[in-house]
Amino acid sequence: MPEREGSLAVLDPIGATHRLFGAGDGRTLSYRVSPPFRGGPRAGAGPCPVLVMLPGGPGLDPAAYFAHAHLPGRRQVFLAPRGTEASDPPLSPAGYGLGGHLDDLEDLVAHLGGEPVALLGSGHGARVALASARAHPGAVERMLLSGGQLGLDHAFQTQLLSVQ
Repeated sequence: MPEREGSLAVLDPIGATHRLFGAGDGRTLSYRVSPPFRGGPRAGAGPCPVLVMLPGGPGLDPAAYFAHAHLPGRRQVFLAPRGTEASDPPLSPAGYGLGGHLDDLEDLVAHLGGEPVALLGSGHGARVALASARAHPGAVERMLLSGGQLGLDHAFQTQLLSVQ
């Protein structure tokens, strides 16, 4: 994995820190990390577990999409989908498919240390979360899915079954 990592100095309304890391295919991806929110069941209980926020779209700004989702006891990580914010676009148009988004999520989890994460996916993000749980069940602590007719779309079911 390339050694291109860092932080961006960008003002963020929730106080999130913008960060960059190298994807497995050489592209740069970006994400935001919220400060741990005070309160909730984990207040004072050590490090906050990670909750990766996957927006709908695809291609919507995760921080704007989840602007009002302040979840106590979790450190929220907002992955910028490929081609948005400071995340590079895929190397070809085919890279915008489910497999490409899944690769980016896998690279993010590895970058964060490889520990199991919770996923909150909405719309297209729910599809990515479900594909991640199928491909790497040990990497997903739990997930919450919202929107996006997950079980009704034959093309998605075909894509999901092809995920390794």
